[in-house]
Amino acid sequence: MKAFWRALFFTPVFAFFIHSVTAVATPAIPRKLKSLGHFKPSFYWIALEKDDGLPRNKPVLDMDGNILAMVSEKFMKELKMEGTGRLLDGRLLNYHGRVTLPDGKTEIRFRFCGSEAPYGYGYEDIPLIPFRSLAVDITVIPIGSKIYIPSAKGAKLPNGEIHDGMFTALDIGDAIKNKRIDVFTSFGDQSKVFRDVGMTHMKAVEIFLVEE
Repeated sequence: MKAFWRALFFTPVFAFFIHSVTAVATPAIPRKLKSLGHFKPSFYWIALEKDDGLPRNKPVLDMDGNILAMVSEKFMKELKMEGTGRLLDGRLLNYHGRVTLPDGKTEIRFRFCGSEAPYGYGYEDIPLIPFRSLAVDITVIPIGSKIYIPSAKGAKLPNGEIHDGMFTALDIGDAIKNKRIDVFTSFGDQSKVFRDVGMTHMKAVEIFLVEE
């Protein structure tokens, strides 16, 4: 399955699609929909490092223990919470996995994103798409599923496009279990896009599986 996803998503065509997805015309809503019930949404985004004068004394490590960057404690917390973060120099850090330390505790490790993932990686290295990606419980919603959320329809995106309510399940999260979904926005907290149309944090919304 990993090989399938990498073959599908790591292509020049898909890389171009990622950059242009929010600028193309929105597709018609498919007619064949299956209600999955009501889910509670939350939102996540790319954490942004700020030039805030805080001491940068926390190392961001890769899976081998190499230091990728030194950051502040505040940014480290945000990075671990969101899974992806942009450094002041523009480089993008992304969750890569966990390692078990000698004392038995686990520690989150990171990596830099490649050009094929300008908004970070989701599940199994799938590039995330801003305002279109969902983190899900894969025992409830399979990765790759097309999801229609009527409550998101009509949201005005930063580029002026009007959201059609269509998303794709591309990610997972430790807290995303059962009937929870996490909606990926973009750089920084842009959840206001959806709040403005009534889709708010933990307010249950009905979602539909697109059966193609």
